[in-house]
Amino acid sequence: STKLQDSLNDITLLYNEVDDTTPLNLNYIQLKQLVMDLIYNFDSTFYRQDINLEVKIDHNINMVETDYNILYTILKHLLQNAFDFSENGNIEIGAKKVSKTHYTIYVKDEGVGIKEEYLEKIFENFVQVTCKLNDRNKGENIGTGLFIVKALTNLLYGTIRVESTYKKGSTFYITLPLNYESHVWY
Repeated sequence: STKLQDSLNDITLLYNEVDDTTPLNLNYIQLKQLVMDLIYNFDSTFYRQDINLEVKIDHNINMVETDYNILYTILKHLLQNAFDFSENGNIEIGAKKVSKTHYTIYVKDEGVGIKEEYLEKIFENFVQVTCKLNDRNKGENIGTGLFIVKALTNLLYGTIRVESTYKKGSTFYITLPLNYESHVWY
């Protein structure tokens, strides 16, 4: 299965990055270009007429220092989940500056949402807490996506949080430093 192989590739990326001998590949990138690359390369089977995908990157965020591959992988998982758990409505990926030193990038959906009692568990490895709305990807997920997202976010000196209302949707927020001279101050 392609999704299983993608998960295995992302786990390999995670373990390679966690190795203390492998430094982050930090470069200044255009955040909007990374998001557009992700959307362009995203699996076309998830684009459906009943889902509207919006990009909302604040104009005051242009260049950010990050590891392109790690941030791409984080957003790929969040966007994948948004499509997996949404039957219709809107999915929004956006970013805004939250301080002089940090920005938040988010993925918001109008999908099935997460019950409150599961919100703390969703970042654990091999945990799946919500049924999909349909059988489109039944049996292909192994519950590692959000674990990988949290671990990779930590590698970028970031934080992750989620707001969710069951049967209404979820928003995942990743807060990261604009550059790595400032990461210790947040």
